[in-house]
Amino acid sequence: MELKSLKRLLKEYPYMTEKIQGIKKEIEGYKEQAAALREVDSIILDGMPKAGVLSDPTARKAQKIVDDFDKRVEMLLDEIELIINEQQRFTDMLRRLSHDEYAVIEARYFKGLSWDFVPGEVKMSRSICFDVHNEVLFRMLQN
Repeated sequence: MELKSLKRLLKEYPYMTEKIQGIKKEIEGYKEQAAALREVDSIILDGMPKAGVLSDPTARKAQKIVDDFDKRVEMLLDEIELIINEQQRFTDMLRRLSHDEYAVIEARYFKGLSWDFVPGEVKMSRSICFDVHNEVLFRMLQN
């Protein structure tokens, strides 16, 4: 992982649960639409052969859309799994930090404070904040 990616993920960390919930809502929407489209059925007229395949172009198109929805749902479920894995990995790393280390990361990334305000928030000098920050990021990049 690159430093830039690590910083981006740290900024996103507090919102990962919300992102998962949003994806779950999107999945539910796809499932509802798919259920409605599954009700579209081929109209079989009396006296016509009944081959057991969809002969109605509308029903075939509806089935294709349902199949596309199912693929999208699978992709979204994979995305949820990736987010959960990243969230767990970061949670484990954050638990290993000392109180001061966590305070610097929290102020900078979770609260979004600029470096002008981080030292006041964590009651450390600016140079110590940078040292702590850099040490934490270095250790996270090693994991």
